[in-house]
Amino acid sequence: MILRYLRTYWLTVAFFTYLACTTVLKSITGTDFTMPCLIKYCTGHSCYGCGLTTAATHLVKLEIHQAYEANALIFVVLPVLGLLMIRHWIEFKKEQKRLNTNHSSM
Repeated sequence: MILRYLRTYWLTVAFFTYLACTTVLKSITGTDFTMPCLIKYCTGHSCYGCGLTTAATHLVKLEIHQAYEANALIFVVLPVLGLLMIRHWIEFKKEQKRLNTNHSSM
């Protein structure tokens, strides 16, 4: 079932894997392959998301205070994102079960 999920949502999985890997790489080695903020790049002004990668990097290193200073929204975004991912997985499992039940009855 996990492989089916990965095949179905490969682009989303690839995007979040990229974010996770670049954040961990930045926190361990200091090498920055993270995406720049397009709003800041185009306008020169920071958006509400600016600093989230830096905050996540600090969280990987368990530097809670520095993460909060980089962007306090990290403590809202990560739990909400986690809950959304769990909900999406549950819905995917329900859909697969429904499809398997329909296939079995034919």
